Amino acid sequence: MHQWGHPDAGLLLLYKKNEMVLHQSIAIIGATGKMGSALTKAIAGTANDLLVMGRDSHKLKKLSKSVVARAELIPIHCAKDACWEADIVILAVPANVETEVARKIKDVVTQKIVISISPDMGISLLQEELPNSKIIKAFFNNTPAELESAQLNNQTKCNVKGDDKEAVQTVSQLIVSMGLNPVVESIQAAA
Repeated sequence: MHQWGHPDAGLLLLYKKNEMVLHQSIAIIGATGKMGSALTKAIAGTANDLLVMGRDSHKLKKLSKSVVARAELIPIHCAKDACWEADIVILAVPANVETEVARKIKDVVTQKIVISISPDMGISLLQEELPNSKIIKAFFNNTPAELESAQLNNQTKCNVKGDDKEAVQTVSQLIVSMGLNPVVESIQAAA
């Protein structure tokens, strides 16, 4: 069982089919929305621990009971607490509240990967709010149905943008583990 208070939490190495896989803890902020719920279900099929946060506690409880996770799934009611424990943070919130959420979590996401799924929020704006985080755009071109059925075909493309190569690679590996096909875009080409 994962020891959330341990300083090495989320850095377990798993060996699977003769390859080393980094075991991550992932916070999904906005897990009770359509995209957040779909991401929770898709990531639950990977070997990563999930910290799911949503404003509606009834929906959050229902979601956590309905998801069959290969690793640990923990419902949390505070975005800052979820991000504190996570290696990767996914902001599955509307663009109009993304900046507000970023301000709330700023001091607990230093040097962490923060993924924005909003097609309407630019990387540079979020990077201004979270200057010490590694900002990645992903899942912005996918629908909830594509995410939920991803494990079936591995053909669905998922665009990934970011200027930190290591973070882009880490997110691309997560996307592959979800059954999606990552397509890395350069920020200059996407601008």
